[in-house]
Amino acid sequence: RYLITKVLKKGVPVRRSFFYVKLLPSRRAHCRFTVIVSKKTAPHAVDRNRIRRRLYEALTECISGKSFPCYDVIVLGRPTALKAPFSALTEDVNSFLRSLRVHS
Repeated sequence: RYLITKVLKKGVPVRRSFFYVKLLPSRRAHCRFTVIVSKKTAPHAVDRNRIRRRLYEALTECISGKSFPCYDVIVLGRPTALKAPFSALTEDVNSFLRSLRVHS
């Protein structure tokens, strides 16, 4: 919980079509990702969970077998992620991950 608060306060914001990202450089040997969807974003728990699952799945699909610079990353889901086609969601995640590699 402390690390999530730290990243939310001090992290660099990045805005995408289907999510916001806050990232902070880390000393760990690997990246750590977490997905947060607030009640303000989706009032119903079913919708929050669906957005969270879709974003985790897109991240898992795009990250598998690749190496990235070490960051603690918080992905904040947006309402548009609920109805978006999964291919558009994965393309948005891939675009973010490519920019993460470039800026390392």
